[in-house]
Amino acid sequence: MTFARPTTMNLPGWARALLALGSGILLALAFPPVGASLLAPVAVAMLALATYRARAGWGALLGFVQGAVCFGIMLRW
Repeated sequence: MTFARPTTMNLPGWARALLALGSGILLALAFPPVGASLLAPVAVAMLALATYRARAGWGALLGFVQGAVCFGIMLRW
């Protein structure tokens, strides 16, 4: 019996950044006033996909992008 090797997912940097950006937008939409709470797990999954097998510094940058986008959308002056 032979086992298949797991495929390695090597996303380019721009795709990872786009996933983190989209994740921040979806996470902001999960909170009031929109309140689409079903988007929160999707946003977390997108960030997990973006940071999968990324180096620690790159993962921290992607997390910052997601948090900054979410905070920027949710911030009310």
